[in-house]
Amino acid sequence: MTKNRLITFGIVAVIAGGLFIYFQFIKEDQNKLFVTLDNSLTSDKIRIDEGFYSINSGTDEDLIKFGLDKTVYSDSKAKSFETICGENDFLVVYDNQFYAIVRHFIPNDFYDGVPKPHNYNFDFKRIGAKIHLTLNIEGYDGKKIELDLADVADASKNIWGHPIKK
Repeated sequence: MTKNRLITFGIVAVIAGGLFIYFQFIKEDQNKLFVTLDNSLTSDKIRIDEGFYSINSGTDEDLIKFGLDKTVYSDSKAKSFETICGENDFLVVYDNQFYAIVRHFIPNDFYDGVPKPHNYNFDFKRIGAKIHLTLNIEGYDGKKIELDLADVADASKNIWGHPIKK
């Protein structure tokens, strides 16, 4: 009886170890983030956070101070991250002087509830005194977003990178 238990335990351990290795090192269903920029900008001045930012949060001042849940790009390096069905927000900061917040909404597919991975291509260009961002999201729920980054100095008067309308 102990020989059968030992064999069963060995088979279970091999299967569990194989699944662990597969999900940690082989499975390629993570989001990927790429940053390109023109020659007047440098990638080590870019920080991108991912998380959720409520429109009811007031001004952007606390957003700039505290950021979002997870930093997914800094020091010219992208980190892995997962998105969820629903609102996925990105805070983009350049040299602590300019910022933007963009939302990628992923609808629930009602089958597995887990969104397919996407490629997030952030392209920065300096246009005069402004920095222009083009975010091209490739994947099942892809989209293209273009906007100018706002001045961090104006964060206390902005919401979502735009002046608050009275």
